Amino acid sequence: MSSVAGKYVNRRSAFARIEWSPASFARTHSWDRNFFLLMVGLVWLGIGMGFGPEIVHRLHTHARPYPIIVHLHAVAFVGWLCLLTAQVVSPWWKPVALRLIGL
Repeated sequence: MSSVAGKYVNRRSAFARIEWSPASFARTHSWDRNFFLLMVGLVWLGIGMGFGPEIVHRLHTHARPYPIIVHLHAVAFVGWLCLLTAQVVSPWWKPVALRLIGL
């Protein structure tokens, strides 16, 4: 492949020239919001399915508690995940709710 005036040319292909400009690519798409909502939902699902059964098992067996560093890590990560979730769902919230949480 070689570059001709900023455009890449593949000499072996029948498609020798690729026409692309930043203006031809949309900055946003109507499905962007749904994609991020789905991804945050999958992260919450993964966290719940990954850590939930172990926590329930430890509660039922009265196992030794986790070290304090694990609790601090959990609080930090869940706090970050709550902020991420607030950013993702904020387009559906009313402006009063957004001002209330400072977004």
